Amino acid sequence: MATHTYTQTLKYEVARDLLNSRIAALSAQIKREEGKPHPDRRAIEQMEELMLEVGSSISHLDVTDEAGLDAVIATNRVPSQ
Repeated sequence: MATHTYTQTLKYEVARDLLNSRIAALSAQIKREEGKPHPDRRAIEQMEELMLEVGSSISHLDVTDEAGLDAVIATNRVPSQ
């Protein structure tokens, strides 16, 4: 059984949570767009495609790839205010 460090596990969880938050935000954007009197179907399709890409990114996360996890975290983190 593989053993992972605490840091690896923490980075994995943070990266996964950030990607899941992105999916949730896209889902909310889609819902808002669909609620408009004249929804932009192209925009909705693009957001749905992006959701699939983000979902694929989640399935490809590797707890042992700290550089990859760092990149996901850096790309998807919410800037502090």
